[in-house]
Amino acid sequence: MKAGKSWTRAILTTLTAVVIVALPAAAAASTTVERPAARAAVATTNLYRLYSGSAGDHFYTTSWNETQNAFNNLGYTYEGVAARVWTGGGQGRVPLHRLYHPGTGDHFYTTSWNEAQNAFNNLGYTYEGVTAHVRATKGGGLVALHRLYHPGPSDHFYTTDWNEAQNAFNNLGYRYEGVAAYVLPA
Repeated sequence: MKAGKSWTRAILTTLTAVVIVALPAAAAASTTVERPAARAAVATTNLYRLYSGSAGDHFYTTSWNETQNAFNNLGYTYEGVAARVWTGGGQGRVPLHRLYHPGTGDHFYTTSWNEAQNAFNNLGYTYEGVTAHVRATKGGGLVALHRLYHPGPSDHFYTTDWNEAQNAFNNLGYRYEGVAAYVLPA
């Protein structure tokens, strides 16, 4: 029995030493394995732009199916890709909220949750969810997404093209409301 106990004690001592040495190595290996997943880039996608002359509404979506439906069934004209946006948050990205006013037919987009709540609670808009994620601050490789509003047809208009924004302001009756967000160029 005494030989058995010392043999068992030797095995336990060896196993303990292996565990003490193996655990830090395993922890370091697992940290190394997890880091790339934590730093994985969030995908980008197109932000499609459409316009309905009859409704006087600009419509933006990342869904190709929604784009096709608006074009094929709702009288919108496809105007191309407005910008590239992110499919998820993180690293300075914020949600771009989408709202719709059933009375005027206006689609409204904002990064401000307070502004979205005000439009919903006080201005007759319905909340349609997060269209995409964008940057609230300027950064390398990003361009401004300008926001304009036309009170006549009640239309919010967004563009990354400063010349187009100036034309809408100078010639088409739009008011410039500032930079809505920063996005990747189309």
